[in-house]
Amino acid sequence: MTKTKIMVVEDEGIIATDIKMALQSAGYHVCAVVSTGEKAITLAETEKPELIIMDVKLAGKLDGIEAGNEIRSRFNIPFIYLTAHSDAPLLDKMCKNRPFIYFKKPFNEMDLLSTIESIVKNKSILDE
Repeated sequence: MTKTKIMVVEDEGIIATDIKMALQSAGYHVCAVVSTGEKAITLAETEKPELIIMDVKLAGKLDGIEAGNEIRSRFNIPFIYLTAHSDAPLLDKMCKNRPFIYFKKPFNEMDLLSTIESIVKNKSILDE
């Protein structure tokens, strides 16, 4: 059995490292850690992750919502949003992009890992 490939898109280095370490400890393969939406789109095509964890506010020209929209339309890769913001317009914009779920920062690591496990299991059932 191969490890699930996950990309982390987070422009805060400490948070990105914490997520990467938690994922690796749980047995996932982190195929890339990037800080911009543009790089996320490029690597989604070449790395072909099975799931993306994406911050909403990113460095670069594209925010996480715009990058997520592009990734979903081009590659149909599921993703989880992370955000420190929860105002109504932002939540509405996120929900239109149909992420599997979003977590408000700071988030509980065990909740994130159990959600990832659920997505991975459901995706494997759908792929059968």
